Amino acid sequence: MAPHITNTLANNTNSLVKQGSISSCAYVTFLAGDGDYWKGVVGLAKGLRKAQSKYPLVVAILPDVPEDHRKILVSQGCIVREIEPVHPPENQDTQFAMAYYVINYSKLRIWEFVEYSKMIYLDGDIQVFNNIDHLFDMPGGYFYAVMDCFCEKTWSNSPQYKIGYCQQCPDKVKWPAEMGAKPPLYFNAGMFVYEPNLSTYHDLLETLKVTPPTLFAEQDFLNMFFRDVYKPIPSDYNLVLAMLWRHPENINLDKVKVVHYCAAGSKPWRYTGKEENMDREDIKMLVQNWWDIYNDESLDYKNPVVASAGSDLQQLLAALHEAGVAHYFTAPSAAYLLIVDIPYIFKWDIVILNLLVTLGGPFIPPLGSWRYTGKEENKDREDIKMLVQKWRDIYNDECLDYKNTVVASTGSDLQQLLAALHEAGVAHYFTAPSAA
Repeated sequence: MAPHITNTLANNTNSLVKQGSISSCAYVTFLAGDGDYWKGVVGLAKGLRKAQSKYPLVVAILPDVPEDHRKILVSQGCIVREIEPVHPPENQDTQFAMAYYVINYSKLRIWEFVEYSKMIYLDGDIQVFNNIDHLFDMPGGYFYAVMDCFCEKTWSNSPQYKIGYCQQCPDKVKWPAEMGAKPPLYFNAGMFVYEPNLSTYHDLLETLKVTPPTLFAEQDFLNMFFRDVYKPIPSDYNLVLAMLWRHPENINLDKVKVVHYCAAGSKPWRYTGKEENMDREDIKMLVQNWWDIYNDESLDYKNPVVASAGSDLQQLLAALHEAGVAHYFTAPSAAYLLIVDIPYIFKWDIVILNLLVTLGGPFIPPLGSWRYTGKEENKDREDIKMLVQKWRDIYNDECLDYKNTVVASTGSDLQQLLAALHEAGVAHYFTAPSAA
């Protein structure tokens, strides 16, 4: 009997309980190095736009990604987040199926993106051809992904490949009883739905320290870690191209929403058609479909807020850019284009930043209240009194007040900008008694 797949998605996506929201969900991908994989990420960003997704694309990048590649991603509306590499345990002589797999352990950092309650990870060689936002609405507490195929040569060292067993057609070749328990369901880690969580993130890193690396690197590791909460979803959400010739009976291209160009020679931006199976008509069609999206200029990011370019406003834009709230660049005229990540601002549970705009005044963080009376248990200790006083000394020291204020003019463009930020919950402002 074939494994149970969560078919609710395919049958009735509208019946799912609404759990996600624009502000708490996002897509995420991963980019490393100075190669040409950035083209895949640009294609992915434009594909999500064509599919009319309402969620942002976060790109987790390693420090070795060049600045010009970062600027390209920002110009396409991506939210770029630099992360540090994650390495497998040292002193392990492991031969990975592909040498570059070793860097993929860095993907574990995306569990740290807790400003989002739910995310969909997509490899950079994936294209989204139909809207899949409804995946965010699936019940929480599970790890959703598409089952992998064991029939490709990269699996040649596995017992599954050696006996011809594949979970995509488990009744074709039965798992021999003499080989023990049948392997657990195994997913392809090029696409998955997960929930960022700091506790999970720390558990992943700690578990990695004591887990010897295996052939498929982080994919094997994630399968091991999430084995008990994994739920398969239909292959329409991650069509691994080898399925077209390994299990054509399981694929209906008209229903496929996500294509994974992971077969040798299938990366559209490197495609020559010379590698094995790459001269197939369905492969040629899917590669062309990718290029149609990549080359479509109407899908380039076009959500700027245009504001006047006074020197004070320039400081405001720079400050917002540095904070990760907005991206801006100069247009051919004197204007600035401000790309505000309105739905995608980080959510802080403890620190809430309120920006106050008054006549000629600065952006002022809210002042919290302090409640020390010395009457509670242990609060009358001299060391406690000393520490509280030190805090008050800093708090009351006016010379420590922030002096890098931004005083902005009140032109109509700036008013629109402030109104947009206010509506997004990024800033709160009100007018002073004068006309400002």
